Amino acid sequence: MADETENEGIAPAATWIVVSGEQVGVGDAVTVDLGEPTRGVICDVDGARGLPLVRVQGAASTDEPLVMTPGQIMGRAPDGGRAGRGRPVQDG
Repeated sequence: MADETENEGIAPAATWIVVSGEQVGVGDAVTVDLGEPTRGVICDVDGARGLPLVRVQGAASTDEPLVMTPGQIMGRAPDGGRAGRGRPVQDG
């Protein structure tokens, strides 16, 4: 229809191509660049920008997930597995 907005109904990205060239998505354990490589899990998508929300783990952990660009995500975490929603990711 002529009066529909062009972007109406378009969902934000659910996967992204990151620095390593890998495709990652919600639930993936990843390594992020926070000055040094840090482990995190993509836990959701930022609805306003369509960027990944990453819950950082370990010493650099934060209370809230961080909005990150694909250029800040180095690749999948060394264990390479999908964390899966609702299942904690083991550091190690």
